[in-house]
Amino acid sequence: MTACAWMKTKEEMLAAFEAPATEYPRLAVEPAGPASPDAPALSTPDRTPVTVRMSDVTPTKVEWLWPSRIPLGKLTMLSGEPDLGKSFITLDMAARVSRGAGWPDGHSGPVGGVVLLSAEDDLSDTVRPRLDAMGANVRNIQALTAVREKGKSGERVFDLTKDLATLGAVLDCAGTPRVSLVVIDPISAYLAGTDSNNNTAVRGVLAPLVVLAEKYRVAIVMVNHNRKSEGSAMQRSIGSIAFVAATRSTYTVVRDAEDPSGPRRLFLPLKNNLAQSDLGGLAFALEGGNGEMPRVQWEVDPVHITADEVAAASATGTMPRPKEKATVWLMELLAKGPVTAVEGHRAAEQHDPPFADRTVARARKELGVVSTQGAEGWTWSMPERSGTCIPTR
Repeated sequence: MTACAWMKTKEEMLAAFEAPATEYPRLAVEPAGPASPDAPALSTPDRTPVTVRMSDVTPTKVEWLWPSRIPLGKLTMLSGEPDLGKSFITLDMAARVSRGAGWPDGHSGPVGGVVLLSAEDDLSDTVRPRLDAMGANVRNIQALTAVREKGKSGERVFDLTKDLATLGAVLDCAGTPRVSLVVIDPISAYLAGTDSNNNTAVRGVLAPLVVLAEKYRVAIVMVNHNRKSEGSAMQRSIGSIAFVAATRSTYTVVRDAEDPSGPRRLFLPLKNNLAQSDLGGLAFALEGGNGEMPRVQWEVDPVHITADEVAAASATGTMPRPKEKATVWLMELLAKGPVTAVEGHRAAEQHDPPFADRTVARARKELGVVSTQGAEGWTWSMPERSGTCIPTR
């Protein structure tokens, strides 16, 4: 008789999130055949393997908070250098979820509750005014500010290493609508004494958090800062690579390559294990002035530059210039004569990678392209100039 303990119910597995991180169970693989006499025992008085037979697992589809970008029941991370708008993005997400507003790329989303863990921004003079500026339904958003322990006076900071049951209680008691988004900003503020550079220690903290996310079908978005260093974009996130490994989707915020000193920022994917297609990134800017609270203004067109291209170019000091590439392409397109605007946009979409409408518009302005309306609609043509040179590849 074997000593294997079979967990056939999801509840038994999910109950593990209340255990300390060091007690989080690991799945073991059942031996394919009889063990040799010298093989170690499958169990000991203080250790029993926990396995799940795949025939007992019910297949399910991935559920999304933000379709194909932020999954429900999983961890997502948003990283970037300071002061680029990461916290604004998470509050923009919170505002959209709180009122069931559509996402920047056109996808719709149902109304949901939100729980914020915000360690760096004051709730009264920063978080609430930003949410109001973004049109949030603040009745559906609550902040987890501290933890009170029985028998002890005062309050202490929420601790991911021992307070997951407390967070679970908040999710249980949230009422209607059900909480679908938890924001932890930044993740480093809630790790207590955990060494964030130690893979084993970080995995020990995040593994129960993964189980919590799955149990409550909630998207947990963690904010992290980037270090200024060489290497791939994924390796620039502060702390262990285990942070990225534990997530199913990871995004980074960088300055716009075409206007590094301007307000435009890029929201670029680093990792997305569950989406069926690469949607590219998105561009945004923080708009506000004359005493108004800034808010996130997204652009509709996707961004096809990658985070690694930005990281590599940043290391060499030569940022990629999509507008310059589009300018050369457009000069070559119009060198043989005018084209209709429809043909021009179609050619831009078929380019590898595609040129966004905004980039094409900037290239047209750079070249002084003439737009003329005729029987077939608008037509693009090069201005009549002498000595115009067409660059070669």
